Amino acid sequence: MDQIVEIVNEELSPDRRPLKTLTKASDINQRVATVLAEKLPIEELVDVIRSMIRATRPTKYGDVPDMRAQEAGVKLAMSYLVGLPTQRIETKAEQVASNDGDIFMRVLSSPALLASMETLFDQVRAAKVAAGVESGKP
Repeated sequence: MDQIVEIVNEELSPDRRPLKTLTKASDINQRVATVLAEKLPIEELVDVIRSMIRATRPTKYGDVPDMRAQEAGVKLAMSYLVGLPTQRIETKAEQVASNDGDIFMRVLSSPALLASMETLFDQVRAAKVAAGVESGKP
């Protein structure tokens, strides 16, 4: 990994270097990615992916598999070998009340909304009384 960081530092402008690691997402930008794509030998990339797949982490009981690193390595390897699947984007269509009649019907059909609005109106009335503001009713 240190050799990869050195390769990147040689190609970056002085205001962007020296990078110490490439472990933080903020360290990687378009220029770093371009340098890695142009300068990094494919064998090193394979070695990095292989080390991710075999990653372990120390615990008080000894080294255990680092499942997060291994999963990331497998996903990366599969994206190179097979390709990335189409990313699903879920959109939620929420209907917003378009007029007073819609709002009225929603309040009538939802006891929880009706109770919430009654509580809100009671709080407004109490705040008006406490502030000495008249309600505007005859």
